[in-house]
Amino acid sequence: MTSETLVALFHSAPSMHEFSCADSIIRYKVFECSSSTTNDLVMKGMLTADADDCDIISVSIGSDTGYHNSLMSMVADRIGQDRTIVIAAGNSGETGVFYASSPASGRQAIAVGSTNSKQVLGWPATLQSSSGDVLDLVYVTVDGSKLNDSVNTQVTVGASDSCNYGASGNNDEALLLPRGICYGQGYNTLSTSGFGYVIMWDTYDQGFYYPTEEFSPSEDIHLWAVTNSSVGTWAIDQISRGYALNLTITEDADTAVFQSDRPNSGEMSYFSSWGPTFENDFSPSISAPGGAVYGCFPGNEFAISSGTSFSTPYIAGVAALFYAHVKKDHVEFSQRLHTTATSLVTSPNGKNVMGIASLAQQGAGMVDAVKLLGYSTVVTSDSKISLNDTDNRISTHRVTLVNNGAIEVTYNISHESAVTIEARDQWWYPNTYYPPVIAGASGSILAPDSITIGPGATGDIDVTFAPPDNVLNSTFGPLWSGKVLFGGDNGELVSVPYMGVEVSTYNWTPLEGAPLAFRYDNVDGYLYP
Repeated sequence: MTSETLVALFHSAPSMHEFSCADSIIRYKVFECSSSTTNDLVMKGMLTADADDCDIISVSIGSDTGYHNSLMSMVADRIGQDRTIVIAAGNSGETGVFYASSPASGRQAIAVGSTNSKQVLGWPATLQSSSGDVLDLVYVTVDGSKLNDSVNTQVTVGASDSCNYGASGNNDEALLLPRGICYGQGYNTLSTSGFGYVIMWDTYDQGFYYPTEEFSPSEDIHLWAVTNSSVGTWAIDQISRGYALNLTITEDADTAVFQSDRPNSGEMSYFSSWGPTFENDFSPSISAPGGAVYGCFPGNEFAISSGTSFSTPYIAGVAALFYAHVKKDHVEFSQRLHTTATSLVTSPNGKNVMGIASLAQQGAGMVDAVKLLGYSTVVTSDSKISLNDTDNRISTHRVTLVNNGAIEVTYNISHESAVTIEARDQWWYPNTYYPPVIAGASGSILAPDSITIGPGATGDIDVTFAPPDNVLNSTFGPLWSGKVLFGGDNGELVSVPYMGVEVSTYNWTPLEGAPLAFRYDNVDGYLYP
C-alpha cells in the first residue's frame, strides 16, 4: 500500500474544554523504513486507536480499492459507528471517476478531498535605488520557506530571461531577471551563474506562485524565488536611468500572505480522487484545503505541499473544535459537516466556470467550520444521499430537520444542481480527468415549497429525486448530483447532498479494482471489455 504517509489520531483530554495538544494526540506508526506499507499494519493502527478509545481518528493513507466491503473499509466503517474517523480520499484524480480508495470507502468513514489554496505564502523584501526610491516586494519560494538570513546586497538586473542567462556574478550578489518559459534544461544555467540570490519577476502571465519549474539545486544559491511582474517594471526603469539597486531581506520578517491569482484557486485540486465508490456510495464526503498548503514537513520543518493527506487533518481539527465547544457527538458532527458545507464551482480550463462541481469530485463541498459550530438547525436524517444506479434506485427520501433555536423558523426548500458528467466512454471505461460535461443536464426534485418548525421541534420533508430528462437513454453513464437546500428565515442555510448514476452497474463490468475481462481484436489490435 502506498499513497499517503501518516496515521495520526486524537484522544480526548479529561475535559475537552481544557484541550491540550501535549496530552491529547497519539501517533500510531504503520510504516517501516520504506515508502509503502501493508493492509494489516494499517488495520492494526486503526484498531489500536479504536481500542485506546480515541475520539477522533485521522488516517492519511489509502489504496485505490474503492469497495466499501473491502477489509480495510469495513474496519473503518465499524470504527466509524462509534467515533469520528477521517480518511484521505486519495490523490488519483487524474484517473477520473469511480476511483475511490480504501479505507476511505467505509460507509461511516469521512472521506476527505482536497481544494486548492486561495492564498499564497510569500515573504517580504525591499529594493533600494541609488535614486532614493524604495520598493517593497514579496517573494515566493518553491516550498514556501523563507530565507533564514539577513541580506543586504547589490542587485544585477538581467537583460536575458531566466532560460537563457549567460552572465556570471558573485555568491554574495543578487540577480533579478524576467521569468522565462524553459524546456529541457530548465534553469540549469542559473544554478551555475555564481549569484547567491536569484529572483525572477513573473512574465507571460504564468502567475505569481510557487515556482515548480525544473531547477538544479545548488548549495551556492541561497535564495531561488519568484516575485510580481511590477517589480521588473520598476527595476528596469531605475536601471535605465543609471541608478544602482540593492536588495534587503530581514531574517525575522513576518509572512506576507496574499490572494492567489492562479486559475482554479479555491476550487477542487486536480489530484483529488473522484467517487463514487464501486457500489455507488456517496464519495468523497467533504473537501478541505490540501492543494499547495503550508504545514508540517519531515525534518522538523514547515513547507508547502499538496495532497489529501493535508486536507484530512484539517477536518480532524474541525472535529476537535466541535467536540471542545459544541458537544462530543460523532454522529451530529458528521451531520453538521455535510449539511453546512459550501458548494464549489468548477472551471477545468482555468477560465470558464462550467457550474457547480460534480459532487463525485467535491463531496458535500468545502467545509465551513463557522456554520458547523454555530448553526442551530441540524439535519438528523441521512446527511448525504446515494441514489445508486438505475437497478437499485430509491427515489424518495425523508429529510428530518431539528430547530434547536429559541424561535420558530420557516425554511424555504429549493434545489441546486451540479454539472452532470459522462462516467464512461464508448468502450465503457471510466472517463479520466476531466470527464465530459453533459450540457443542460440537471436533475430535479419534488418537495414542498417550505416548512415551518417551532423552537426545539422537528420537521419531516419527503423529497423525490428525478434524473435529468435528456440523459435517460444515454450509454455514457451520466453521473448526476446536487443538493436539496433549506433556507431558514433565521439566516441559516443547510443542505442535503446527493448523487446517482444513470446506468446499470451490474451490467457494467470493467471497473478498476475487480477482475477485468477483455477481448482481443486481432484485426485492429485493441483490447475491448
